[in-house]
Amino acid sequence: MTPESLRPHLNSYLELRRSLGFQTTPVIARDLHKLLDYVVAKGFAWPIRTQTILDWIHAVSPDCGLGGQRLRLINARCFLKHLKASAPETEVPGPGLLPRQPRPKPRLYSPEQIAKLQRATSELWEPDSLWQLTPHCIIGWLASTGLRASEVIALTVGDVRLDAEPPQLYIRKTKFYKSRIVPVHPSTAERLRTYLQKRNRAKLRQPSTAFLVTGRGRPLSYSALRYMFVQLIRSVGIENLDGKRGSLLANVYHSAAL
Repeated sequence: MTPESLRPHLNSYLELRRSLGFQTTPVIARDLHKLLDYVVAKGFAWPIRTQTILDWIHAVSPDCGLGGQRLRLINARCFLKHLKASAPETEVPGPGLLPRQPRPKPRLYSPEQIAKLQRATSELWEPDSLWQLTPHCIIGWLASTGLRASEVIALTVGDVRLDAEPPQLYIRKTKFYKSRIVPVHPSTAERLRTYLQKRNRAKLRQPSTAFLVTGRGRPLSYSALRYMFVQLIRSVGIENLDGKRGSLLANVYHSAAL
């Protein structure tokens, strides 16, 4: 096996993944091409040894944390397992070479804190404006349904089926590439109808099917939502556990179980 013959194998692997419906992001393709660049730069020798894979992971991801390093190991293993079918001498690294990153304990919000955050939206932004209604709606939405913020942001107007019986949300391919239907409580549905009326009357910068929009009339992004939430957290004085850093927004949906 030579570098010139290895590159077509990688392209075939990526194309096979796409044809089978697996989510193959540009990041996966980029990282695997970088792996081949790395082994060539280090003096290509076949088969690629496990230690070379580990050296590449530590070289390209010193600041991304253990999670990013494990993801690169998974991507490299999948490609090398595919390659082993046509080149039996291929060495595939074991799955347990990197330790698992312990899950952080979620920061749960009490119903009183959820209500406090929602009230604070009217203090930070003009009441009844989209600036205020959007974060107010999302906080209640996350806390009542257990959805992730990224799932809520991705919803289109057509995904929010408020006239269904019962009212429901169509969550498109997210975790594990699966879609699902999430019923919503009638009281939540009524608030969403009110928000939709405001959203439809707003002057959007350009036509959009996004259900949630900012006060500037643009589809809401995760970075914009996170900035709003940081402002809310600071305004009401809620702190993370043990003084740890990190996004408190990601933990709102855990509070739905309270």
